[in-house]
Amino acid sequence: MDFTGQFDDLQKRIAEAKAAAQAAATETRDRLKQRIDQAQDDLDQATAVTEQKASGATAAKPSKWAQMTADAAAKRDDVKAKIEKRTRELDAEAAASEADR
Repeated sequence: MDFTGQFDDLQKRIAEAKAAAQAAATETRDRLKQRIDQAQDDLDQATAVTEQKASGATAAKPSKWAQMTADAAAKRDDVKAKIEKRTRELDAEAAASEADR
């Protein structure tokens, strides 16, 4: 692919990302959580398919890919838990501030 084609592809991806960000700015927190969870499910399914293909090619030895995906999933779950905890803290602070007023 030439540079012009790559730039065109990049511009298309940027436009899609911008549209998604603008849509997200107007959505509720619950809807955003649904979208994030759906994207994560899609990623998990794609990872599982890739892992199946990789394990089929190297069935005789343990898969580094499987360990990497497990580590990434654990880190992702940890980050999600921290985000949810911080969100709850911010909500509690906002409620306390509102109650004080």
